[in-house]
Amino acid sequence: MVIKKIKEDKFLQHNLIYFVGTVSVAFLNYLYHPIMGRIMKVADFGEIQAFLSFLLILGVFTGFFKNVITTIVANLKDEKDRELLAMLQKFSLICAFFLALILVLFGNFLASFFNFSSYYFFPAFALLVFVGVINTNNQAITQGLQNFKVLSLSGILGSLSKLILSVLFVFIGWAVFGVIGAIILSSFISCVYLILSNRNYFKIENSFSIKIDSRIKKELWYAFVFLIVSLAITFLYSSDVVIIKKYFSPEIAGFYSGMAIIGRIIYFLVSSIPAVLLPSIKLSDEKKENKNIMIKAMILTTILGGGALAVFSVFPGLVTKILIGERYHDYAFLLPKISLYLFFVSFSSLFFYYFLALRKNHIILPALAGPLTVLILCYINHSNVEIIVNNFLIGSLLSFFLLLINIIKELFFKKDNGKQEIDFNSYPSL
Repeated sequence: MVIKKIKEDKFLQHNLIYFVGTVSVAFLNYLYHPIMGRIMKVADFGEIQAFLSFLLILGVFTGFFKNVITTIVANLKDEKDRELLAMLQKFSLICAFFLALILVLFGNFLASFFNFSSYYFFPAFALLVFVGVINTNNQAITQGLQNFKVLSLSGILGSLSKLILSVLFVFIGWAVFGVIGAIILSSFISCVYLILSNRNYFKIENSFSIKIDSRIKKELWYAFVFLIVSLAITFLYSSDVVIIKKYFSPEIAGFYSGMAIIGRIIYFLVSSIPAVLLPSIKLSDEKKENKNIMIKAMILTTILGGGALAVFSVFPGLVTKILIGERYHDYAFLLPKISLYLFFVSFSSLFFYYFLALRKNHIILPALAGPLTVLILCYINHSNVEIIVNNFLIGSLLSFFLLLINIIKELFFKKDNGKQEIDFNSYPSL
Protein backbone atom coordinates (compact mmCIF):
# COMPACT_ATOMS: atom_id res chain seq x y z
CA MET A 1 0.00 0.00 0.00
CA VAL A 2 2.77 2.44 0.99
CA ILE A 3 4.74 1.73 -2.23
CA LYS A 4 1.58 2.21 -4.31
CA LYS A 5 0.88 5.58 -2.63
CA ILE A 6 4.43 6.76 -3.30
CA LYS A 7 4.13 5.73 -6.96
CA GLU A 8 0.93 7.74 -7.30
CA ASP A 9 2.20 10.82 -5.42
CA LYS A 10 4.64 12.95 -7.44
CA PHE A 11 5.64 15.05 -4.44
CA LEU A 12 6.63 11.93 -2.46
CA GLN A 13 8.37 10.45 -5.55
CA HIS A 14 10.47 13.57 -6.05
CA ASN A 15 11.18 13.72 -2.33
CA LEU A 16 12.33 10.10 -2.34
CA ILE A 17 14.65 10.64 -5.33
CA TYR A 18 16.09 13.88 -4.00
CA PHE A 19 16.25 12.53 -0.44
CA VAL A 20 18.42 9.64 -1.62
CA GLY A 21 20.55 12.16 -3.50
CA THR A 22 20.90 14.60 -0.60
CA VAL A 23 21.57 11.80 1.89
CA SER A 24 24.32 10.54 -0.43
CA VAL A 25 25.76 14.06 -0.65
CA ALA A 26 25.38 14.51 3.12
CA PHE A 27 27.14 11.19 3.72
CA LEU A 28 30.07 12.23 1.53
CA ASN A 29 30.18 15.70 3.12
CA TYR A 30 30.12 14.32 6.64
CA LEU A 31 32.65 11.67 5.72
CA TYR A 32 34.74 14.58 4.47
CA HIS A 33 34.66 16.44 7.80
CA PRO A 34 35.73 13.61 10.16
CA ILE A 35 38.45 12.54 7.71
CA MET A 36 39.79 16.10 7.42
CA GLY A 37 39.38 16.57 11.18
CA ARG A 38 41.62 13.55 11.75
CA ILE A 39 44.35 14.23 9.15
CA MET A 40 44.66 18.01 9.72
CA LYS A 41 45.81 20.02 12.74
CA VAL A 42 42.86 21.29 14.81
CA ALA A 43 43.70 24.94 14.03
CA ASP A 44 43.94 24.18 10.28
CA PHE A 45 40.65 22.27 10.44
CA GLY A 46 39.02 25.29 12.11
CA GLU A 47 40.41 27.52 9.33
CA ILE A 48 38.84 25.30 6.66
CA GLN A 49 35.51 25.20 8.51
CA ALA A 50 35.50 28.99 8.74
CA PHE A 51 36.34 29.13 5.01
CA LEU A 52 33.41 26.82 4.19
CA SER A 53 31.03 28.78 6.46
CA PHE A 54 32.05 32.09 4.87
CA LEU A 55 31.60 30.45 1.45
CA LEU A 56 28.06 29.42 2.42
CA ILE A 57 27.23 33.04 3.25
CA LEU A 58 28.74 34.21 -0.07
CA GLY A 59 26.68 31.48 -1.74
CA VAL A 60 23.56 33.40 -0.79
CA PHE A 61 24.73 36.22 -3.09
CA THR A 62 25.87 33.89 -5.90
CA GLY A 63 22.45 32.24 -5.67
CA PHE A 64 20.63 35.59 -5.56
CA PHE A 65 18.26 34.54 -8.35
CA LYS A 66 18.33 30.79 -7.83
CA ASN A 67 14.89 30.37 -6.29
CA VAL A 68 13.35 33.00 -8.57
CA ILE A 69 14.62 31.05 -11.59
CA THR A 70 13.32 27.80 -10.06
CA THR A 71 9.78 29.17 -9.65
CA ILE A 72 9.79 30.72 -13.15
CA VAL A 73 10.86 27.42 -14.73
CA ALA A 74 8.27 25.53 -12.63
CA ASN A 75 5.52 27.90 -13.86
CA LEU A 76 6.91 28.36 -17.40
CA LYS A 77 4.23 29.41 -19.89
CA ASP A 78 5.61 31.22 -22.94
CA GLU A 79 8.64 32.74 -24.69
CA LYS A 80 8.49 35.84 -22.49
CA ASP A 81 9.31 33.64 -19.50
CA ARG A 82 12.40 32.34 -21.34
CA GLU A 83 13.51 35.91 -22.07
CA LEU A 84 13.04 36.75 -18.40
CA LEU A 85 15.22 33.78 -17.41
CA ALA A 86 18.00 34.91 -19.76
CA MET A 87 17.86 38.43 -18.32
CA LEU A 88 18.05 37.17 -14.73
CA GLN A 89 21.02 34.92 -15.51
CA LYS A 90 22.87 37.83 -17.14
CA PHE A 91 22.08 40.07 -14.18
CA SER A 92 23.42 37.45 -11.77
CA LEU A 93 26.74 37.28 -13.65
CA ILE A 94 27.12 41.07 -13.45
CA CYS A 95 26.39 40.97 -9.68
CA ALA A 96 28.97 38.18 -9.30
CA PHE A 97 31.61 40.31 -11.03
CA PHE A 98 31.12 43.21 -8.57
CA LEU A 99 31.07 40.89 -5.54
CA ALA A 100 34.30 39.21 -6.71
CA LEU A 101 35.89 42.64 -7.20
CA ILE A 102 34.97 43.68 -3.63
CA LEU A 103 36.47 40.46 -2.24
CA VAL A 104 39.75 41.04 -4.06
CA LEU A 105 40.01 44.77 -3.25
CA PHE A 106 39.01 44.50 0.43
CA GLY A 107 40.54 41.09 1.12
CA ASN A 108 43.14 42.38 3.59
CA PHE A 109 40.52 44.14 5.73
CA LEU A 110 38.17 41.13 5.66
CA ALA A 111 40.99 38.70 6.49
CA SER A 112 41.92 40.81 9.51
CA PHE A 113 38.30 41.28 10.69
CA PHE A 114 37.41 37.56 10.50
CA ASN A 115 40.82 36.35 11.72
CA PHE A 116 41.73 34.49 8.51
CA SER A 117 45.44 33.69 8.32
CA SER A 118 45.98 34.96 4.76
CA TYR A 119 44.70 37.50 2.24
CA TYR A 120 44.79 34.80 -0.44
CA PHE A 121 41.61 33.23 0.88
CA PHE A 122 39.74 36.11 -0.71
CA PRO A 123 40.89 35.75 -4.35
CA ALA A 124 39.85 32.09 -3.87
CA PHE A 125 36.44 33.28 -2.67
CA ALA A 126 36.23 35.60 -5.70
CA LEU A 127 36.88 32.71 -8.11
CA LEU A 128 34.30 30.54 -6.33
CA VAL A 129 31.76 33.37 -6.61
CA PHE A 130 31.93 33.17 -10.42
CA VAL A 131 31.78 29.38 -10.51
CA GLY A 132 29.05 29.47 -7.88
CA VAL A 133 26.70 31.78 -9.78
CA ILE A 134 26.91 29.65 -12.95
CA ASN A 135 26.45 26.51 -10.88
CA THR A 136 23.46 27.78 -8.89
CA ASN A 137 21.69 29.11 -12.01
CA ASN A 138 21.97 25.65 -13.58
CA GLN A 139 20.84 24.03 -10.33
CA ALA A 140 17.80 26.31 -10.38
CA ILE A 141 16.86 25.29 -13.92
CA THR A 142 17.29 21.60 -13.03
CA GLN A 143 15.21 22.03 -9.87
CA GLY A 144 12.48 23.93 -11.72
CA LEU A 145 12.28 21.14 -14.29
CA GLN A 146 11.99 18.76 -11.30
CA ASN A 147 14.90 16.74 -12.68
CA PHE A 148 16.03 15.69 -9.22
CA LYS A 149 18.15 12.80 -10.54
CA VAL A 150 20.52 15.18 -12.33
CA LEU A 151 20.46 17.58 -9.37
CA SER A 152 21.39 14.74 -7.01
CA LEU A 153 24.16 13.42 -9.28
CA SER A 154 25.73 16.89 -9.56
CA GLY A 155 25.87 17.11 -5.76
CA ILE A 156 27.35 13.62 -5.44
CA LEU A 157 29.97 14.37 -8.11
CA GLY A 158 31.01 17.62 -6.42
CA SER A 159 31.17 16.11 -2.91
CA LEU A 160 33.06 12.98 -4.00
CA SER A 161 35.66 14.93 -5.99
CA LYS A 162 36.09 17.39 -3.08
CA LEU A 163 36.74 14.51 -0.66
CA ILE A 164 39.22 12.65 -2.89
CA LEU A 165 41.15 15.74 -3.97
CA SER A 166 41.29 17.23 -0.45
CA VAL A 167 42.73 14.05 1.07
CA LEU A 168 45.23 13.76 -1.81
CA PHE A 169 46.41 17.38 -1.48
CA VAL A 170 46.75 17.17 2.32
CA PHE A 171 48.90 14.03 2.04
CA ILE A 172 51.02 15.79 -0.57
CA GLY A 173 51.63 18.44 2.09
CA TRP A 174 49.62 21.37 0.72
CA ALA A 175 47.51 21.57 3.93
CA VAL A 176 44.94 24.42 4.06
CA PHE A 177 45.61 25.79 0.57
CA GLY A 178 45.50 22.28 -0.88
CA VAL A 179 42.02 21.80 0.57
CA ILE A 180 40.90 25.18 -0.84
CA GLY A 181 42.26 24.15 -4.25
CA ALA A 182 40.26 20.90 -3.99
CA ILE A 183 37.09 22.88 -3.18
CA ILE A 184 37.62 25.06 -6.29
CA LEU A 185 38.28 22.07 -8.58
CA SER A 186 35.27 20.12 -7.28
CA SER A 187 33.04 23.17 -7.88
CA PHE A 188 34.26 23.30 -11.49
CA ILE A 189 33.53 19.59 -11.97
CA SER A 190 29.96 19.88 -10.64
CA CYS A 191 29.40 23.06 -12.68
CA VAL A 192 30.54 21.48 -15.97
CA TYR A 193 28.27 18.46 -15.39
CA LEU A 194 25.20 20.68 -14.88
CA ILE A 195 26.02 22.87 -17.90
CA LEU A 196 26.23 19.76 -20.09
CA SER A 197 22.99 18.39 -18.64
CA ASN A 198 21.12 21.67 -19.26
CA ARG A 199 22.71 22.58 -22.62
CA ASN A 200 19.40 22.19 -24.44
CA TYR A 201 17.43 24.40 -22.02
CA PHE A 202 17.18 28.18 -21.67
CA LYS A 203 20.36 29.29 -23.44
CA ILE A 204 21.68 32.76 -22.64
CA GLU A 205 22.18 35.06 -25.62
CA ASN A 206 25.71 36.33 -26.28
CA SER A 207 24.80 39.97 -25.56
CA PHE A 208 25.00 41.11 -21.95
CA SER A 209 22.46 43.89 -22.44
CA ILE A 210 19.61 43.84 -19.92
CA LYS A 211 16.20 45.29 -20.59
CA ILE A 212 14.62 46.44 -17.30
CA ASP A 213 10.88 46.29 -17.94
CA SER A 214 8.06 46.20 -15.38
CA ARG A 215 8.18 42.43 -15.03
CA ILE A 216 11.94 42.40 -14.47
CA LYS A 217 11.40 44.98 -11.70
CA LYS A 218 8.86 42.72 -10.04
CA GLU A 219 11.21 39.73 -10.31
CA LEU A 220 14.05 41.79 -8.88
CA TRP A 221 11.87 42.59 -5.87
CA TYR A 222 11.04 38.89 -5.56
CA ALA A 223 14.77 38.11 -5.80
CA PHE A 224 15.43 40.63 -3.03
CA VAL A 225 12.90 38.88 -0.76
CA PHE A 226 14.61 35.57 -1.57
CA LEU A 227 17.98 37.15 -0.75
CA ILE A 228 16.80 38.30 2.70
CA VAL A 229 15.35 34.85 3.45
CA SER A 230 18.41 32.99 2.14
CA LEU A 231 20.72 35.22 4.17
CA ALA A 232 18.64 34.56 7.28
CA ILE A 233 18.65 30.77 6.85
CA THR A 234 22.33 30.61 5.93
CA PHE A 235 23.29 32.90 8.79
CA LEU A 236 21.38 30.82 11.34
CA TYR A 237 22.78 27.45 10.29
CA SER A 238 26.36 28.37 9.35
CA SER A 239 27.65 31.65 10.81
CA ASP A 240 28.17 30.23 14.32
CA VAL A 241 31.59 28.95 13.20
CA VAL A 242 32.56 32.38 11.81
CA ILE A 243 31.48 34.13 15.05
CA ILE A 244 33.33 31.59 17.20
CA LYS A 245 36.44 32.11 15.07
CA LYS A 246 36.21 35.88 15.55
CA TYR A 247 35.95 35.77 19.35
CA PHE A 248 38.00 32.68 20.29
CA SER A 249 41.32 30.99 19.54
CA PRO A 250 41.89 28.87 16.38
CA GLU A 251 41.99 25.71 18.55
CA ILE A 252 38.62 26.46 20.20
CA ALA A 253 37.17 27.33 16.79
CA GLY A 254 38.48 24.01 15.45
CA PHE A 255 36.93 21.99 18.29
CA TYR A 256 33.62 23.85 18.02
CA SER A 257 33.60 23.29 14.23
CA GLY A 258 33.58 19.55 14.87
CA MET A 259 30.38 19.86 16.89
CA ALA A 260 28.78 22.28 14.43
CA ILE A 261 29.20 19.94 11.47
CA ILE A 262 27.54 17.11 13.42
CA GLY A 263 24.59 19.34 14.34
CA ARG A 264 24.19 20.43 10.73
CA ILE A 265 23.37 16.84 9.81
CA ILE A 266 19.82 17.68 10.93
CA TYR A 267 19.57 20.63 8.54
CA PHE A 268 21.02 18.78 5.55
CA LEU A 269 19.07 15.61 6.30
CA VAL A 270 15.81 17.47 5.64
CA SER A 271 17.12 20.00 3.08
CA SER A 272 15.65 18.02 0.17
CA ILE A 273 12.12 18.68 1.48
CA PRO A 274 11.92 22.49 0.97
CA ALA A 275 13.91 22.05 -2.28
CA VAL A 276 11.19 19.74 -3.63
CA LEU A 277 8.43 21.84 -2.06
CA LEU A 278 9.39 25.03 -3.91
CA PRO A 279 8.64 23.86 -7.49
CA SER A 280 5.75 21.67 -6.28
CA ILE A 281 3.70 24.60 -4.94
CA LYS A 282 1.95 26.11 -7.96
CA LEU A 283 0.32 29.52 -7.94
CA SER A 284 -2.25 28.17 -10.40
CA ASP A 285 -3.18 25.18 -8.18
CA GLU A 286 -6.03 25.08 -5.70
CA LYS A 287 -5.13 26.05 -2.16
CA LYS A 288 -6.19 22.64 -0.83
CA GLU A 289 -3.62 20.88 -3.03
CA ASN A 290 -0.82 23.20 -1.91
CA LYS A 291 -1.91 22.79 1.71
CA ASN A 292 -1.74 18.98 1.44
CA ILE A 293 1.79 19.18 0.02
CA MET A 294 2.88 21.44 2.88
CA ILE A 295 1.42 19.13 5.54
CA LYS A 296 3.29 16.16 4.01
CA ALA A 297 6.49 18.23 4.06
CA MET A 298 5.98 19.12 7.75
CA ILE A 299 5.44 15.45 8.65
CA LEU A 300 8.59 14.37 6.79
CA THR A 301 10.63 17.13 8.47
CA THR A 302 9.35 16.13 11.91
CA ILE A 303 10.18 12.45 11.39
CA LEU A 304 13.65 12.91 9.88
CA GLY A 305 14.81 16.00 11.79
CA GLY A 306 13.16 14.97 15.06
CA GLY A 307 14.70 11.49 14.88
CA ALA A 308 18.21 12.89 14.43
CA LEU A 309 17.60 15.46 17.20
CA ALA A 310 16.58 12.69 19.62
CA VAL A 311 19.71 10.63 18.91
CA PHE A 312 22.08 13.62 19.17
CA SER A 313 20.44 14.78 22.42
CA VAL A 314 20.44 11.40 24.15
CA PHE A 315 23.88 10.17 23.00
CA PRO A 316 26.01 13.29 22.36
CA GLY A 317 29.29 11.73 23.54
CA LEU A 318 28.89 8.53 21.55
CA VAL A 319 27.80 10.38 18.39
CA THR A 320 30.78 12.75 18.70
CA LYS A 321 33.25 9.88 19.17
CA ILE A 322 31.90 7.97 16.16
CA LEU A 323 31.50 10.90 13.76
CA ILE A 324 34.40 13.23 14.51
CA GLY A 325 36.76 11.51 16.95
CA GLU A 326 37.71 11.19 20.61
CA ARG A 327 39.68 14.46 20.82
CA TYR A 328 36.43 16.48 20.29
CA HIS A 329 34.69 14.75 23.23
CA ASP A 330 35.08 17.68 25.66
CA TYR A 331 32.77 19.76 23.48
CA ALA A 332 30.08 17.06 23.10
CA PHE A 333 27.94 18.74 25.79
CA LEU A 334 27.12 21.46 23.22
CA LEU A 335 25.61 19.02 20.71
CA PRO A 336 22.03 18.85 22.12
CA LYS A 337 21.61 22.67 22.01
CA ILE A 338 23.28 22.97 18.59
CA SER A 339 20.99 20.20 17.28
CA LEU A 340 17.90 21.84 18.77
CA TYR A 341 18.48 25.23 17.18
CA LEU A 342 19.25 23.60 13.83
CA PHE A 343 15.99 21.66 14.09
CA PHE A 344 14.13 24.98 14.44
CA VAL A 345 16.14 26.45 11.55
CA SER A 346 15.14 23.45 9.40
CA PHE A 347 11.45 24.07 10.08
CA SER A 348 11.87 27.80 9.49
CA SER A 349 13.46 27.02 6.13
CA LEU A 350 10.46 24.88 5.18
CA PHE A 351 8.00 27.63 6.19
CA PHE A 352 10.02 30.26 4.32
CA TYR A 353 10.00 28.22 1.11
CA TYR A 354 6.26 27.66 1.29
CA PHE A 355 5.57 31.38 1.59
CA LEU A 356 8.14 32.20 -1.09
CA ALA A 357 6.49 29.77 -3.50
CA LEU A 358 3.25 31.67 -2.89
CA ARG A 359 5.11 35.01 -3.23
CA LYS A 360 4.25 36.37 0.20
CA ASN A 361 6.05 39.51 1.38
CA HIS A 362 5.31 39.33 5.10
CA ILE A 363 8.12 36.82 5.76
CA ILE A 364 10.76 39.59 5.66
CA LEU A 365 10.13 40.42 9.35
CA PRO A 366 10.70 36.88 10.73
CA ALA A 367 13.65 36.51 8.32
CA LEU A 368 15.36 39.59 9.80
CA ALA A 369 14.30 39.01 13.42
CA GLY A 370 16.32 35.83 14.05
CA PRO A 371 19.75 36.91 12.72
CA LEU A 372 19.48 40.44 14.19
CA THR A 373 18.68 38.95 17.61
CA VAL A 374 21.71 36.66 17.38
CA LEU A 375 24.04 39.52 16.37
CA ILE A 376 22.81 41.80 19.16
CA LEU A 377 23.07 39.06 21.80
CA CYS A 378 26.56 38.01 20.62
CA TYR A 379 27.72 41.63 20.69
CA ILE A 380 26.42 42.06 24.25
CA ASN A 381 27.77 38.75 25.57
CA HIS A 382 30.31 36.40 23.95
CA SER A 383 32.25 35.36 27.06
CA ASN A 384 32.14 31.62 26.29
CA VAL A 385 31.16 29.21 23.54
CA GLU A 386 27.97 27.98 25.22
CA ILE A 387 26.62 31.55 25.41
CA ILE A 388 27.12 31.88 21.62
CA VAL A 389 25.14 28.65 21.14
CA ASN A 390 22.38 29.96 23.46
CA ASN A 391 22.22 33.16 21.40
CA PHE A 392 21.69 31.14 18.22
CA LEU A 393 19.02 29.05 19.94
CA ILE A 394 17.11 32.19 21.00
CA GLY A 395 17.35 33.73 17.48
CA SER A 396 16.22 30.54 15.73
CA LEU A 397 13.31 30.13 18.15
CA LEU A 398 12.16 33.69 17.46
CA SER A 399 12.12 33.18 13.67
CA PHE A 400 10.42 29.79 14.07
CA PHE A 401 7.54 31.07 16.24
CA LEU A 402 6.92 34.13 14.07
CA LEU A 403 6.67 31.86 11.03
CA LEU A 404 4.61 29.23 12.86
CA ILE A 405 1.93 31.82 13.66
CA ASN A 406 1.76 32.76 9.97
CA ILE A 407 1.74 29.16 8.74
CA ILE A 408 -1.16 28.25 11.08
CA LYS A 409 -3.13 31.23 9.76
CA GLU A 410 -2.33 30.33 6.14
CA LEU A 411 -3.16 26.63 6.38
CA PHE A 412 -6.09 26.55 8.78
CA PHE A 413 -7.81 29.93 9.02
CA LYS A 414 -7.76 31.45 5.52
CA LYS A 415 -10.65 30.55 3.26
CA ASP A 416 -9.98 28.53 0.11
CA ASN A 417 -11.02 30.80 -2.72
CA GLY A 418 -9.98 28.42 -5.46
CA LYS A 419 -6.90 28.95 -7.58
CA GLN A 420 -4.11 31.32 -6.58
CA GLU A 421 -3.04 33.52 -9.45
CA ILE A 422 0.16 35.55 -9.64
CA ASP A 423 -0.38 39.20 -8.93
CA PHE A 424 2.83 41.02 -9.81
CA ASN A 425 1.19 44.33 -8.99
CA SER A 426 1.16 43.36 -5.33
CA TYR A 427 4.92 43.86 -5.24
CA PRO A 428 6.44 47.26 -4.72
CA SER A 429 8.25 48.68 -7.73
CA LEU A 430 11.95 49.36 -7.36
